[in-house]
Amino acid sequence: MPGDPHQGMRKHIAQEIRRRQLQLRPSSKMEHRGLLKNLRAYFEGPLSAYAAAAALISKPLADRLGPTFGLGAIASAFVLGVIHVLLLSRSWAGWRRYRWFIRQPYFMSHNTKHRPQNFREFVERVMQARLKVEAESGRAEISDRLRAEIRQESEEIQLLLVNAFLEDLRQGFERRRLRFPRRAAWVRTVYPVLFVDSAADPQASVRLLRRIEQVRARIPKSDPLFVIHLAPSQDMDAIAWETGPATPTSARVAEAERLWSQWQRSLRTNRALGKVRHLGLHFRDEDARAADAVARPVSVERPRRPPVLANRWLPRAAIVGLFLLPASVLGSQLPAYCSQGVWRSSNGDCIGITDGAHIFHDRLQDVTKEIQQANHEIDGLRQPHVTIVYVGAMTTAKKSAVEDLTDEHGELVGLAIRQRKLINEGGDDSTVQMRILIANAGSGFESGGIIADAILERMRTDRTIVGAIGFGESRSGTNDAINRLTSVFLPMLGTAATYDDLGRKKGRPSPSYLPTIPLSSEIADISVLWARSGKLGRPAKSAKVFVDRSITDLYSRDIGERFAARFRELGGTADTEYYGDANEVRAWLNNYCREGVQYPDLFYYAGRATQFISFFEALSGSVCDDVMILAGDAVAEYVDDNRAKIAATKDVKLYYTPLASKEAWEQERPLTPAPFYGLFESYVAALPKSQGAAKLHPSPTFAVLAYDAAEAMMRAAQNAYLFQDDDTDDPREHIIDRGGLLTAFGQLGDLDGASGLLTFGQEPTSKQDTTSGRRAIDRPVFLATVTPTGAISVIGRCGRLNAKVPTCDISDEIDKYRNQMASQANIDPQANSQANSQANSQAKETEKEAKTRDKPTG
Repeated sequence: MPGDPHQGMRKHIAQEIRRRQLQLRPSSKMEHRGLLKNLRAYFEGPLSAYAAAAALISKPLADRLGPTFGLGAIASAFVLGVIHVLLLSRSWAGWRRYRWFIRQPYFMSHNTKHRPQNFREFVERVMQARLKVEAESGRAEISDRLRAEIRQESEEIQLLLVNAFLEDLRQGFERRRLRFPRRAAWVRTVYPVLFVDSAADPQASVRLLRRIEQVRARIPKSDPLFVIHLAPSQDMDAIAWETGPATPTSARVAEAERLWSQWQRSLRTNRALGKVRHLGLHFRDEDARAADAVARPVSVERPRRPPVLANRWLPRAAIVGLFLLPASVLGSQLPAYCSQGVWRSSNGDCIGITDGAHIFHDRLQDVTKEIQQANHEIDGLRQPHVTIVYVGAMTTAKKSAVEDLTDEHGELVGLAIRQRKLINEGGDDSTVQMRILIANAGSGFESGGIIADAILERMRTDRTIVGAIGFGESRSGTNDAINRLTSVFLPMLGTAATYDDLGRKKGRPSPSYLPTIPLSSEIADISVLWARSGKLGRPAKSAKVFVDRSITDLYSRDIGERFAARFRELGGTADTEYYGDANEVRAWLNNYCREGVQYPDLFYYAGRATQFISFFEALSGSVCDDVMILAGDAVAEYVDDNRAKIAATKDVKLYYTPLASKEAWEQERPLTPAPFYGLFESYVAALPKSQGAAKLHPSPTFAVLAYDAAEAMMRAAQNAYLFQDDDTDDPREHIIDRGGLLTAFGQLGDLDGASGLLTFGQEPTSKQDTTSGRRAIDRPVFLATVTPTGAISVIGRCGRLNAKVPTCDISDEIDKYRNQMASQANIDPQANSQANSQANSQAKETEKEAKTRDKPTG
């Protein structure tokens, strides 16, 4: 820019710097080659740090928020790393790359006022010197002072270029052990060699070597450059001088400090560069002839191989691995991920543990959100609390209807009502609150053992987990879950699973699983008594028992075979039909109920509510008229959802044995129902319009069972809390001991529950049986039916609704019936017992043949 004023030059420099700052793509071939080299260099630098950060952050982030967030962290780290590398690889990557220029000594004035403060000012200073040299060097007549200034400016430019060249070599070859290692420096095992031949231009060669030595003398830093200079002897001798002024050895007192500084600098220079800088070999003509005479091949030593860790593919493979390895692991988890703490099982169910953040089914949305809100409120209260895990099957098989979740829906509502009641009544820090975790074991409790392991893992980090409620289906998965949780003696209250041997291991009952409902043996016995005594409208002399042959269903086979055996024992005839699914039930009934076929007095259904839909519809639509159906407690959820449909069926009379009923309180005057039912009705009335249909209502039967279980659990927790030492200032940090909680159940006494009296005790099932575990004894069993108006009518009860109601001994009731039948027939009771034994033996043979014919399949 010859002739431009200084202001124009400053403006041009500022514009050029700004253009380079905004430039993303290279504008020339040289810049393109530089960009590729920078990309390769920075690929191993910043990108490796981003890869390591992604690997470290993604796993804990995925554990806390899910694999989606972990993958997002990896992707974000990769994108940020690539952007960072691209920005650093541009020709302009910010002031940090160019700050070396204002730290080196050339074009930097000793006067700090005139010294460039940034790169732009430094460029202006260099450009001014260059323009001055170019403008004045062509003039013939110039003053000596100006000629000296031009020479000095020219030397400064040359020294700056040489210094930059040596600095690049230092940075490229320096191995800094205390800083992050650069692979490129460790790959270079041979010093760079500069061969200078003075034959073409001796003055230029000598000037170059002299500038190199001048820079080395002024900047006491070692560099890797090795110079070979081929020149006449007189030129070799001319290089050594003017490498720098000699270090003074004496000075006046006023210059003592300067003398000391110069001596220290000379010491550093000697340490870095050595005292002897040049080694010369003088060759004569006869040396060349002598070398030819003894010429022999000279082996050239191969350079030392770079270290293995300096291989260029190693960091690249490490970077790719750090990105791909966690991404592949989290990617494999993504299809099985549902939400935090919830994953997808092999059958497609979302199983796991949640505090209400995950909704396992749309039907459970409102109650799940209610529990989550209550949990958050408890976390904010300055009151002690325990965490109770509700274990249920909150997903259904793909072919099942939505009413399959009526029981789980009801149980969650019962727990939510009890939780809210505790919050409203807890006035001070002496009331123990109840946090609820919801654990889904999958449809049919298929993943019961897996969920139990998840609960055990959760207990290691959450010491407030002291109990579990639920286990509402008598299945093998439920039994597996109970056995695994028994290993840590976690107190468990069963709400609806009636299988007698649930929780038993090697013939011994679980010491920490306490059923709160009657057992299948009791339900079967009292059901037979009601059927044979005419409680269903007329005495049933013959019965057909329908049993689910699934090997995972412990309830159906147990109660069905017990019912058939007891029915035959009391003088009736009964045979058992084993089915695999609803289609088999429908096909059998269509074939059985036809003209000319004598059907039994009673159909006893011992299966699940899911198949009962097909059973009831097939029977009500057949030619079998005036049919009596007696079903177990499992069909209560179907009845709760389909009262109107059952009431409209005229040819079929349905009886069932629910484990709880509000109508029982209303029919047992002057007993008054528990406050729970009013709270439950208020909850149902507050349901959104989308759930206003009765089919989506929670089951009151299962709701009250869960409510009473929660009541018993929290009563025991409150008693355990009162007798434990509290050494903490914050009640929220008080941990209730599980062993103390388990012991407290035996000291609850009679608990007036909304479903009936709750008394935990140890009661042998027979005089010879001493292995029975603790459970709620003398719990009521009801006989109910649906009236033509769609209302529930309780026509029978055995068990205690509260402490004022006398107990009901099923064994005594059966003995009374036997004596009554014997007296009516004028038969000696002992002879009648022998006749019954003979009939029972014949029935067992028939039962054995039926089992062989319908062998259970998986």
